[in-house]
Amino acid sequence: MDDPNKLNGRRIFVWHGDDDPHKNIDNLAHAVADTCEIFNVNGALRRVNNAGQLTSVGIDALFDVINTRIATPRLINHGTTDNPNWTRDFVPLQLPEITLRAVLKKLPALVPKLSETGAPNSPLEVPRSFRLEQALYR
Repeated sequence: MDDPNKLNGRRIFVWHGDDDPHKNIDNLAHAVADTCEIFNVNGALRRVNNAGQLTSVGIDALFDVINTRIATPRLINHGTTDNPNWTRDFVPLQLPEITLRAVLKKLPALVPKLSETGAPNSPLEVPRSFRLEQALYR
């Protein structure tokens, strides 16, 4: 059954204008990494395909992940100017190749790092200097 909000399992991402494109690219790279669709396998970006094989991740694979796992909101008027009938919809992001390349460059540091056997190379460890209070009370 479809999601009532039409996300269908996709994560919401909003591009916040063109004032700071680097921040938007950073935020999008984090959103892509959070999908856990892409992995850093021995220094190379990889993805598991439908046949269970590890495949290289390039522009096309990144586009596919963004298209299927991330959406952006839009408003649609199904009425008229005088009698509006607005609905919210979620659509795939339409990004130029240069933006996809910038996101691709950031992913190796953000996605899970695995060895070819699937065992973690470096488990996630919280630095000893990190305190929960720092995160909660910023």
